[in-house]
Amino acid sequence: MADEDSLASRYMANIDLLLKYISIRMYDGSTHTLLKSFELLERLIQMTEESQQQQQARMPTSSSWTDYEVQAVLPALIGRLGDAKEVVRARSRRLLTQLITHLYPPTKLFTTLLEHGVINKSNARIRQESLDCLAFLIRERTAGLGLSAVCAQPTRAIPIIAQGIADRDSNVRTATLNVLVTVGEQLPGGADELWRLCGRIAEKERTMLEEKLKRSIIGVGSSSSQAGGDIGGMRPNSRAGLAPPVGIRARSSQYGAPAGSASGPGSRPASAIGRPTMAAGGGSLPRNGSGIGAGGSMGAGRLARPGGGPSTSAQSYGTSDSGMANDYSAYSQQPQRQ
Repeated sequence: MADEDSLASRYMANIDLLLKYISIRMYDGSTHTLLKSFELLERLIQMTEESQQQQQARMPTSSSWTDYEVQAVLPALIGRLGDAKEVVRARSRRLLTQLITHLYPPTKLFTTLLEHGVINKSNARIRQESLDCLAFLIRERTAGLGLSAVCAQPTRAIPIIAQGIADRDSNVRTATLNVLVTVGEQLPGGADELWRLCGRIAEKERTMLEEKLKRSIIGVGSSSSQAGGDIGGMRPNSRAGLAPPVGIRARSSQYGAPAGSASGPGSRPASAIGRPTMAAGGGSLPRNGSGIGAGGSMGAGRLARPGGGPSTSAQSYGTSDSGMANDYSAYSQQPQRQ
């Protein structure tokens, strides 16, 4: 037991050298060497956790990995996410998302994945796998504390992630949309706050994100709340807010408003609907059938003179009672055909 404790203490004293050696061996082309390097790294993490539990009372922070030690191996481990073999990528994902987080703060791991994986321009698979790791950290490592538990600077990180929507690789675009939806689920403001964090996005990429949000929990919740607000704002049986159908409105304007009814705003008066157009002289047609009222004139082309030719715009039919009598007497004195 003493020998094991002595060996573990030696490992902890020289762990920076071991991590550097592992990172160098990770660039080896041999799959067997890669897998052995992963096994050694997993064993070092296990020994560090055991040592941390034993020495927690005396030195609570003595067995945690420092930034210098972790940064010696993390870039090489992120680079293995782009390996062609699935077994290598799976071991890398497990180390990044499940083991190293026990010894390294998730906020710093999030930043390292962003700097060495998401913005990697040489390998699309590294970008995709790094985005998947970010989505896993947001879902599993927030512990109900929100996005701040894994992302220290959302205003800086989210715009960088959103740039992946325009990536030429379809897998990267899909992974980016998944991360943004996961981020929106952790934000108090939901989709609205996510749009503010993303900043300016091109129209094509904005449409893609909108469609993804509509199919997510955020989109369903916002749509249902908006529909409920619209239904609650309607006033049933409200005459002021509802206009009559088009057909009814057209027929009412043709036949005129009922007698004694008040005309609404924008409607024509009942006296002006369904009547011939009157000339500028004024007057109105009589309702008792006694003839054309005095002073009343009608426009040209409406009625023709009984015994004359076509009327002009200056002529009128029956401008006075005496004129109408003279015309009738002249007409009656003409010889009638036997």
